[in-house]
Amino acid sequence: MKKNNNFKLFLRFYRRFPIPWWMFLISAVLGVISTQITFAIADYTIRINKGELYNWVILGYVLLTVLNSLIAILQNQFSNYGSYKITLRARGVLWNKILHLKVKDVDEKGPSGLVSGVTIDVGQASLVISMVFLFVSSIYGFGKACVILYQYNSRMSLYLLVLIPAALFMFWFVGKTQLSCNRKIYASYNKMTGYFSEHLSAVKHVKAQATEEHEITDGYRTIDAKYKADLLYAVLSTLQTVVNSIYSNLSTVITCVFGAGLIKRGQMESTGINNTTTYLGNVNKYMSEVLTQYQTTRGTQGALSQVNDILNLQAEDPDKGDSFVLSENKDIVFEHVSFGYTDKEVLHDLSFTLPYKKTIAIVGNNGSGKTTLLKLMQGLYMADSGTITVGGNEIGKVKLRELRKRFSYILQNDNLFSGTIRENICYGCERTVSDEEMKKAAVMAGADEFIMRFPEGYDTMLTEAGMNLSGGQRKRLSFARAFLQETDYFLLDEAGANLDNKSCGIIYRSLKEKMKEKTVIFIAHEMDEIMSADYILVLDHGCLEAFGTHEQLLRTSRVYADYVACIQNA
Repeated sequence: MKKNNNFKLFLRFYRRFPIPWWMFLISAVLGVISTQITFAIADYTIRINKGELYNWVILGYVLLTVLNSLIAILQNQFSNYGSYKITLRARGVLWNKILHLKVKDVDEKGPSGLVSGVTIDVGQASLVISMVFLFVSSIYGFGKACVILYQYNSRMSLYLLVLIPAALFMFWFVGKTQLSCNRKIYASYNKMTGYFSEHLSAVKHVKAQATEEHEITDGYRTIDAKYKADLLYAVLSTLQTVVNSIYSNLSTVITCVFGAGLIKRGQMESTGINNTTTYLGNVNKYMSEVLTQYQTTRGTQGALSQVNDILNLQAEDPDKGDSFVLSENKDIVFEHVSFGYTDKEVLHDLSFTLPYKKTIAIVGNNGSGKTTLLKLMQGLYMADSGTITVGGNEIGKVKLRELRKRFSYILQNDNLFSGTIRENICYGCERTVSDEEMKKAAVMAGADEFIMRFPEGYDTMLTEAGMNLSGGQRKRLSFARAFLQETDYFLLDEAGANLDNKSCGIIYRSLKEKMKEKTVIFIAHEMDEIMSADYILVLDHGCLEAFGTHEQLLRTSRVYADYVACIQNA
């Protein structure tokens, strides 16, 4: 982000969602009323200091103090409620944006960093609006306090007001530094959240490798980065306290030294130093509020810098484009397709046709682009060059939502969510699913048997990512979910992982029955699965090496022949 556009982008953030202005307006009005009462209390304080201990003076002082407290409570209620509304809406906007980001951007930003933006960073969004309206009452109070001080004793006020520009400069400097500081704090916060989230999700692997001490050391480094950022913030807070103290002490010294001289010369009453201190207290109070509001705004700008980065990424519109309509030719066709991540090309100039109603196995060495190929078919990634058509519809010109609804996609790592088994199987279904239909899908996936062993059956609650199930059970639920979808194309990314032979046999028999009039494209390493395919697509370092049947490839493809030999000898 360019430095000169920082504030413009920062302000644009607040145009992305409705702000409950009326709540803050009421808060600002109450703030002005509170300011007026504060000045009235100051007059009563001076009378009491002069010894005017009349009942009406004391009663007036008490009543105004209580009234001011009640108004302050009411003001805070309106301001806080408005702030909560802003945070709620800002989080909604950011979450909506994240879910519509391109998969490529999600991969680059990292899920943990994006989550941190929603849960932590955006929580600062409401501070600026609150500060703007508090600024109104504070600047009003500051101006009026200066006028009252000047009206009381113009000479003394001039001695004191000369300190204000110096104080403004010091607080401006602290506020400017706070912007940079908050950026570091929230960047380290996001890094720490991302690190712990990633490594805790792999805790079984960590323990299996006995690398706890190594992880602790690396974790301490991440914690230390956050500690250093917090330390910098603490230094700034101390600096602010020092500035306040210096200003306050200088004010006291000037009031006493010059006030004593004015009293001796008969230019100020004997209680003038106490009176000046009371009026000056209001000047300092409101000036401190104004400067704090400025510093908070600058700090919030730093806290929201990553949020603005996310919001300014280009989002995909899943409903933009032509309607997806299957033509008579329902094949998937790649024409001169190339794709890469950042500056590294993964797939190069691919041209082939995957026939409809056939099963196609994709094989190749690690890093050859097999999984990327499946993602390109669904428009999760967009090709850098070339065209991909699915059933006569060119990806990039049709509505992505309708395109993706044509695919069932089972990944190597199963995507289950906390919730009931029923909710997980029916996830993504836009139609009403009957119990019979859901149970049939579970039976086809070989999942009904283990589900019914649970006391709650299909209403059994799963923990995060379904970790209270075995790997094979999670896989079977993923298949049940896919069988429930009404799709034309079935994509399997090493979907047989974690399945025993019996379960694998049940699922693949169901798959052949379910998809006999559909297209099945799968990535696998088991020779029996590969040989069962109608066609096999062979990738070699991102290039198409061969396409054909098992028998054809054994005769014509060196890469495939080596691949088969390697599996058979394993």
